[in-house]
Amino acid sequence: MREWSQYYTSGPHLAGQNLSQAEWTRDRWREWGIHTSEIVSYDVYLNYPLDHRLALLENGKVRFEATLEEDVLEEDSTSGVDDRVPVFHGYSASGNVTAPYVFCNYGTYDDFEELRKANVDLQGKIALVKYGGVFRGLKVKRASELGMIGTVIYSDPGDDGEMTEENGYKAYPDGPARNPSSVQRGSVEYLSEQTIRVCWSSKY
Repeated sequence: MREWSQYYTSGPHLAGQNLSQAEWTRDRWREWGIHTSEIVSYDVYLNYPLDHRLALLENGKVRFEATLEEDVLEEDSTSGVDDRVPVFHGYSASGNVTAPYVFCNYGTYDDFEELRKANVDLQGKIALVKYGGVFRGLKVKRASELGMIGTVIYSDPGDDGEMTEENGYKAYPDGPARNPSSVQRGSVEYLSEQTIRVCWSSKY
């Protein structure tokens, strides 16, 4: 299991990429007697980043610019492969926005409501939110509904709990603490747009 898990994590497997891993999986299933295993192609809507940038401006000048790159680690050969997945959110919109930002805590519905009750102007602003609390796509969805034009989502070290370097744990790859340059990736699709119908019957 360790060997196979290491194989699956030895290279990027973003949807639509790394066909060799899919073929490897098919071949294993066939070895185990599931001879109907095959690879089927589907036409789907996927986005891949062409470029990205995040900069903080003050009086029209760049005060800070994020690298938007994770550290290449000598101990982890996968961190430096040429086709590694860049920092981006799947199903995020293309655009170039410059605007003031508003800290929106975890970007939950209640967080946004607290800002509205406090008469904080959200229209045309960029939402700065922490990971956690709710699915990342819901953070972007609610910000958009309130007229905000962008969302920046980040991992707050304060949410790492006890597993931190400050508490004596070494950071990955030497220990279980989060590497300071690590970045979470994933979809920001509006999954809550789906409608679920639940049916049941009872017999007494």
